[in-house]
Amino acid sequence: MNICSEIRSSPFASLNGLSYMEEEDEILFSMHTVFRIQSIQQQTNQSKIWEVHVKLTSAEVDQNLAFLTEHMREELEEGTSLHQLDQLTARMGEYDRTQEIYELLIL
Repeated sequence: MNICSEIRSSPFASLNGLSYMEEEDEILFSMHTVFRIQSIQQQTNQSKIWEVHVKLTSAEVDQNLAFLTEHMREELEEGTSLHQLDQLTARMGEYDRTQEIYELLIL
């Protein structure tokens, strides 16, 4: 995992010494943090385990992400996040998920 500490829109904190699993190097990221997948590699000795290399990114440093973010803002109607998720799942053809979200919205 590559993390650029200059990306201010994606705060994170090291949990070293604070986590229950003290021997692990854990990092806590804020909600809506975006990572770009750099590579995916299947482990040769474990057919069910994959190693994924990711890099922290944000719209402030990634022009493609900035374009996508702006496009999504223009395409989705204003409303609650749940309403926007409902619209997005419908556009993706995930109609069962759309129905679940719609039922939450009308409650």
